[in-house]
Amino acid sequence: MAIAAFFIGVCLCIVVHVSAMAAMSFLLKRQMREVCYGFGPRMIRRRSRGMRWTVRWIPLGGYVKHWDWDRLPFWKEICLQLIGPIALYLIALSILGPKKSSGMFLSGFGQIILGALHPWAIGKELVLEMAQYTSANSFISLFGAMSAKLCASQLLPLPTLNGGAILMRAAKLILRFSKHVEEQFALMSLSMVFALFVGWAMAAYYAWRT
Repeated sequence: MAIAAFFIGVCLCIVVHVSAMAAMSFLLKRQMREVCYGFGPRMIRRRSRGMRWTVRWIPLGGYVKHWDWDRLPFWKEICLQLIGPIALYLIALSILGPKKSSGMFLSGFGQIILGALHPWAIGKELVLEMAQYTSANSFISLFGAMSAKLCASQLLPLPTLNGGAILMRAAKLILRFSKHVEEQFALMSLSMVFALFVGWAMAAYYAWRT
């Protein structure tokens, strides 16, 4: 039951995050090419008004693609990149209250990095703590905690995440580096995100073995 609750919580956080970005795109009147929930092989695809709505099998993220992304004003890109994490934090705030939600959010940055770097120790203990939290609290409380942690994860300074995308766009405007350099940064970021995923997968394995 704890695994099922955790899985459902992750899926709901992704739906909130991606849907918030899509809603902001509508408000800013930006034409979207695709709204995607998840990664990997395609499970569902629908087309509406020249836009694709896609659901994929691996619920570890999602994205919104625009036809005119490269021409998007910087302030509008900031709005689009921040609205997902803001939506997640507002959910955590409404469920957990100001003190608990802010504490979970701020501690999330270090936990995400250190847990992946030390999966046999710190990561394992964090997974066990989350399992205990899941067993001792309601699903709503778990959803609030996960929203706070995933909000923190999306603000990490990696170009494939919201926080890093803002920094990358700002650096591109100031330094005016080439598309090739931007692609190299994106590739490095993907490698680092994959390393984080592997670290947490190992942490889950060590926790399961305990």
